Amino acid sequence: MHRELKPEGGIAEYLTPRCISLSLAANTKDDVIAELVDLIIAGSQISAEKRDTVVKAVLERERSFSTGMQSGIAIPHAKTDAVATISVAVGLKPGGVEFETLDGEPSTIFFLIVVPMHEVGRHVKILASISNATRTAEQRDRILNSTTPEAVIAALAT
Repeated sequence: MHRELKPEGGIAEYLTPRCISLSLAANTKDDVIAELVDLIIAGSQISAEKRDTVVKAVLERERSFSTGMQSGIAIPHAKTDAVATISVAVGLKPGGVEFETLDGEPSTIFFLIVVPMHEVGRHVKILASISNATRTAEQRDRILNSTTPEAVIAALAT
């Protein structure tokens, strides 16, 4: 089910519909992270037994420096031996969640990236892909207003 990144690829190459939520239930930063990890489990990218280890790794990384960007984007991420390959989830929260962003605004589009400890650099292409796919307000609105997980993938692939 997991697809490897093509040399020119980006985040859309890693996503499956089961790893995307159009309406996160979470209302806090920690709960958003836990819900995104649950999406990765639902997408069969990691086993449920690894959940707590992955959540802990992401929360520890987040406590050292917030991954709340600006313009409604947050990219929580971590490296951990609990995953064998790069695992990605996307969650949308139209009302937003406080995520200690650079611009002080709530985050509405969340990208969780979990990388194996031995990976060096491949996740940088994913980060660049996220930056390109969310650069303009129009692009962010297209993602946030998607009505299906497939539409989110399509919006991120362009």
